[in-house]
Amino acid sequence: MEFYDSYCVLIAINCDQYVWLHQEGEKITWHENFAHAGFFRDFNTAKRVAETHLLETFGAIGFYKIVGFSTDELGYIETKN
Repeated sequence: MEFYDSYCVLIAINCDQYVWLHQEGEKITWHENFAHAGFFRDFNTAKRVAETHLLETFGAIGFYKIVGFSTDELGYIETKN
C-alpha cells in the first residue's frame, strides 16, 4: 500500500536547471513552475514515465526526484493555485 495519493516528478535538465514533468496522454512537457506540474496516481507510473522520458530525450537516466503528496496536501495546493 502506498503512503501518498499522488506523485510529481522533478528532473534535472543540467547542473542548474530543474523542471517538473507533465503528461497529457502520450505527450510529456516540462515546466519550471510547480503550478503546471502533472500528477501521477502511483509511484511506479511516475518512475516509469520519468525514466522512459529521460532515456528517450537524453539517452541516459539522469537525476530525478519523485515527490509524493497526500490528499490533504493536494487540497492545500489546489487552494493556492
